[in-house]
Formats: sequence, structure tokens, C-alpha cells
Amino acid sequence: MLNGDTFFDVDLKQLEDFHLQNKSTCTLALKKMQNVDRYGNVEVDEAGKIKAFSEKKFREEAVINGGIYCINRGILIHYPVNTPFSFETNYLENKPQAKNIFGKIFDSYFMDIGVPEDYQQFQKDHSK
Repeated sequence: MLNGDTFFDVDLKQLEDFHLQNKSTCTLALKKMQNVDRYGNVEVDEAGKIKAFSEKKFREEAVINGGIYCINRGILIHYPVNTPFSFETNYLENKPQAKNIFGKIFDSYFMDIGVPEDYQQFQKDHSK
């Protein structure tokens, strides 16, 4: 599953392998960023298990949610079909330490293409 407003060049096979290796119910592709204030921080332990999500604020270094997920579809059964639902707010951020959620950090190109200036930069970066 992926967000429609970001571009993150990750190896999906690596994400899936990490997901299966950890028997995770949900695995996020994560990105380390420097000097950021428009993204929340994802706190992970040494094994990559997600402990918490922190609010947006300036950080010299942060690990952010890159918007790409490998999920077991059964986790969505508990949410009503005709009710508004935010995967990030209602599932991920709701007691993540009680769930088997992992994150794998990727050091690859990331751009929030939902922001006009960043989308223009993305077009420049990929106009070869």
C-alpha cells in the first residue's frame, strides 16, 4: 500500500522480505532526514520495531514515514467499510507499541510530491 502524494524509491522486495522475516502485521518504509519540521518522527528499536510516532516539530535528525507499507490485509477487517478512516491516525498511531509494526530504513530518493515546490523539484530531478 502506498501514499499517493510521495515518491520514495525503495526496493519493494527488500521491504517484503523484512516484513516476512519479522512476522510483522505492518511494515513501513522509513527515511532518515536532516533539519526537518514538516514530518513527524518514527521511533524504532534496534530490531526495527516501531515504539512510537511523534508530532511534527523541528528536528536536526528524524526518521520519517515514507508512505510505503507492506501490510497483512487482515488488519483492516476491524474497521467499518462505510466510515471515514485514516490508516496513519486510526491504525498506525493508535498504540503502536501494542502491535507488531516494524519499519525498515531506506537510504534512497524521497520527495513529497504533494507540495508544489517539491513537485517541481521532482520534475527537475527526473527530467533526464
